[in-house]
Amino acid sequence: MNIAYRVWISCLCAALCAAPLTLPAANRTWDGGGGDELASTAANWDGDNPITNGDAIAFNATSVKNCMWDISTNVAGMSFASTYSGSFTNATTLNCTNGTANFTWDGTAYCNLSPGGTCNISGTFTIDGVNNRLTFANRMNFYGNLVCNGVGFDLANPGGTYTSYIWSASTMSGFDSAQRALQHVVIKDGATLTLSGPNRVYGRLTIGEGTSGMLSGGTLEQYPNVYQNNGGAKISTSFTFYSGGTVNNLNTSGNVKVWYINGGWINIVGGLTVNSWTTWIASIATGGIRTQNYPCNFGSINIWDTSPQLTKMECGTSTITVTGNVVAAANTQITADNSTWYVGGSWTNSGSFTGNTSTIIFTNNATVNHGAKDFYNLTADPGAGKIVTLVSGSISGVTNVLRVQSGTCRTVDLISRVPKPLIGTYRPLGGGVATIICGASPQVDAGAILETGNVLLPTYFRFY
Repeated sequence: MNIAYRVWISCLCAALCAAPLTLPAANRTWDGGGGDELASTAANWDGDNPITNGDAIAFNATSVKNCMWDISTNVAGMSFASTYSGSFTNATTLNCTNGTANFTWDGTAYCNLSPGGTCNISGTFTIDGVNNRLTFANRMNFYGNLVCNGVGFDLANPGGTYTSYIWSASTMSGFDSAQRALQHVVIKDGATLTLSGPNRVYGRLTIGEGTSGMLSGGTLEQYPNVYQNNGGAKISTSFTFYSGGTVNNLNTSGNVKVWYINGGWINIVGGLTVNSWTTWIASIATGGIRTQNYPCNFGSINIWDTSPQLTKMECGTSTITVTGNVVAAANTQITADNSTWYVGGSWTNSGSFTGNTSTIIFTNNATVNHGAKDFYNLTADPGAGKIVTLVSGSISGVTNVLRVQSGTCRTVDLISRVPKPLIGTYRPLGGGVATIICGASPQVDAGAILETGNVLLPTYFRFY
């Protein structure tokens, strides 16, 4: 062997010895063979080799030793079988994002994610099992679907402050009970969270931190009758919808109470149902809610005065059904457009109102105080034996048609700009209620009653 060849061989051997050993990605099983509980200890894994990027991690009956995840390696997935009875806690950032990396928990002990750092999951996050514990303690970043098939968890984590961030098009299913309610959820700009079946959120719900984000499908409920104490703050029975975003065909199953718009617009697409509870709408910068052209159902509506900012509600051609009261404070603005409202309670408006070509229909006993502004079409249809009272001085006029379909509508002075017959039942009313100037002669259907003090109609009455 010549000298040059010997030198080449020597250099090659030295280079190979100096280079770090890189193992191909593999399926790795926790065997707990090391002298501690650390994921960084190679002896705790089958083959006694350290975890490398792209490894798929498995916990099963091979070892029930607890695991403290103290490495930042980017793994291709993590699965915890029902035969694993140890606990798992991450002491640093957990990156389960190598490719479409799924995370599946079916263990029977305790899994505490994110106390030592953020958890990043690129694939499907699945919770299985019975009577085990899985909690979130910090920030969770989800880029895939969220599935909960298990029971007995403690995701709400009373006293905690964790937030789950949705970064892409994701589906959420099975988070539907007190123990399985996520705490705070943020749907990031450009992301969509589609609900499959009923789901719950314990605290704040953010749809788009800037201008977009979408929540659609299924039902969403507030974790009821429970509150958390966090530095003296009480977070209970309310959702907060922040900033701009889209609500798509969502049924909240009766428990959403607050929309808080941080300088953007909540856009309703496909419809929205908020049953029984009051929906509070507020804005710390000019913005609000746009129902656009879709049906919306509310328990009650209360639009807050957040001066100096203006909180708005724009209605498009929507049909808006409110089973309770509508209250709009000062420094608010309702633009009714061509919408139709069915209101089952009273109406109190201290803000501005643009009637456009809208119709407001009162379907039960109601007191109407509209702050000396005009309606376009106003219909009283409370039913037999019930009364809609128009408070004195509260309404300037009905620029098109005042109609009484059923029950009784009470006014004081009734003035019509158009000389047409009034067909129906007129009954004089003593005492002041309201002076109404109508764009057309009022319409009173058979069996309905219009009570008014002074009739200043260039017309005549025809009694049914």
